[in-house]
Amino acid sequence: MPDPCLFPFLDEEIMRKYANFDLPHIDEAVELLVDRVRRYREGMEKKVEISFCTRQGFKSFMETGIITEIPAIYYTPFNMDVRLLMVGRLYRAMKKGIYKLKILDDRFNIKNISFACYNEYSMTYCYNHPVKGMLAFGFRERSTVTSIYDYFTTLEEQNLLLSDVETEQFVKEVLDGKI
Repeated sequence: MPDPCLFPFLDEEIMRKYANFDLPHIDEAVELLVDRVRRYREGMEKKVEISFCTRQGFKSFMETGIITEIPAIYYTPFNMDVRLLMVGRLYRAMKKGIYKLKILDDRFNIKNISFACYNEYSMTYCYNHPVKGMLAFGFRERSTVTSIYDYFTTLEEQNLLLSDVETEQFVKEVLDGKI
């Protein structure tokens, strides 16, 4: 997706502070989200999470406070302190080795699209339509999922990603306010 996967770096306090409580059943939605983040983090402790994004998507998050993983109708944009807190958590997870951020080469012009490959057997494709909102499609058809999974795992070999050093430097520059 364009922006980095920041979902696991949310916490209950942030979710409750920024949730749009004007929506019906938002309390239940926040509870589900809190539980999902908890389970996501537990999973990160067991296996390395890999996330792909673009520099422009990362910059857009820093400028707007909006993450595409959660439809914008459900929350107000995060303020700069929260943005930096989440990116700081992302950076520490990178350093700890439980989160691998892969930044796509600038030739990728990804907008409003995200793929989530949970493993080589299951994935979700999301399209954030500018008017209709988020449309999500789940795939479990093995050959389709395997093809997409294989494509993403070979991007490095194709020189379509920043190096790990360049990626870490980019995130550090974001944290230092240089980007």
